[in-house]
Amino acid sequence: MPAVPWPLRSSMCAIPTLSDKISRRHPPERHSRNRSSIIMFTMESTQTVLRVAMSAELGNIDAACNEACGFLDRLGLEHCRFVVVLGLREALANAVVHGARFDAGQIIRAELEYGRDGVSVTVSDEGPGFDWANAGRAVPHPLSMGGRGLPILYGYFDAVSFNARGNCIWFATNGGSNVVSQSPDWAGGAAAIVMPCRGVESSGAGVLRQELQDLLHAGVTDITIDMSGVSVVDSTGIRLFIAAHNALAAAGGGLRLRRVSQDMTALFGAMRLDTHFRVDPE
Repeated sequence: MPAVPWPLRSSMCAIPTLSDKISRRHPPERHSRNRSSIIMFTMESTQTVLRVAMSAELGNIDAACNEACGFLDRLGLEHCRFVVVLGLREALANAVVHGARFDAGQIIRAELEYGRDGVSVTVSDEGPGFDWANAGRAVPHPLSMGGRGLPILYGYFDAVSFNARGNCIWFATNGGSNVVSQSPDWAGGAAAIVMPCRGVESSGAGVLRQELQDLLHAGVTDITIDMSGVSVVDSTGIRLFIAAHNALAAAGGGLRLRRVSQDMTALFGAMRLDTHFRVDPE
């Protein structure tokens, strides 16, 4: 394992007071439905560092990723926004679901840092950690319902490391681009078109899942999902697409994604999903 970089050693311990930082708190503090604690989200930013501390709630992931998008845009790093936010979202979702086990009384911390070598991300939680040294890095079977978080990070980032306990991850990218994958032909029967208007990820996939289930129950066997309004997708969204594909294939139909961004097309190709259903780039 490479030497643990500075963010893993110190940045998760405390957020220093800086005269030139931006600081704000959102959303408004509220009581958790899981325990009598306060739901918390704070952000602090300098010119090259963004720090977030948040309670372990899926809804806070969107707020953190929105802050990350603004941070990257201010630095003129729009070209690597998809990759960085994808990694951040995966790490935060893992921290909420597996590290904190949805306990809103636990705090998750994230840090983005920009330097001459690129962008690095650190995410830590208060959980017991996991055996990262023996965790699988290979891309799972295309129809597998899980196991893509670490393969995404190892596949998209130039360096990935953990602390010994396994409750803090650091990953970095130099901002390189990815190659777009091509996909096989697909033909459908009785079809419906669905147009999501938000991200297909851990906190936003529920609406699309219900819509797809309603179509299946109505007897639709071929579904096209227009991705033109989707700005982000993560492993939760990928699981939803696989589940939809499996259900449609069992009914003699199929799934198609159209108008997919270049970054998402590359992600689906890296996960080998385009060998099972059609992915048409925009």
